[in-house]
Amino acid sequence: FDELLGTIQTKTDAAGNVATLKRSAPTRPRVTTEVTEEGFPTFNSDAIRIDFPSETERFEVIPGEGEKVVNYAIMPPDSFDVWGHVELLVKDGVPTSLLDIEINKSGRGEGVGRKVMEALLAANPDADLNISNIVHEARGFWAKMGVPEQNRAAGEAYDGTLNWQTYADAV
Repeated sequence: FDELLGTIQTKTDAAGNVATLKRSAPTRPRVTTEVTEEGFPTFNSDAIRIDFPSETERFEVIPGEGEKVVNYAIMPPDSFDVWGHVELLVKDGVPTSLLDIEINKSGRGEGVGRKVMEALLAANPDADLNISNIVHEARGFWAKMGVPEQNRAAGEAYDGTLNWQTYADAV
């Protein structure tokens, strides 16, 4: 029952009055996925476009069988402005790892990072998405998305994993 309604909590004020608070689970956005001639998926929702895929390389990633490192532009759904970019490890047309995400100044504070995560996770709700190399400056963002912070030395990065359910439980 709580899965349908979200988490239910009770709070008691100083006078002893009990209030019931319900946090509704986020609604999974409708995401359209198309595959380019090169075989790379693109992701489009009412809130964001993750588009114009381009195969690239990262020195710390050696793609396995069926895997490609792909860089995408992050854009509004209805224009060609660029809010940033995201690099994904894609296996057989499905993102398996988020390797890097960079939001331009124009997109910061506007929920662009959250919209990217919602689109990627909603497009493949049962798939796990590895979040690679979480740096100190991004720990708060990833904790809000559902990746618990880890006890690491200053400057040391860590990895995490998300899927639609872990994301929905966190936000």
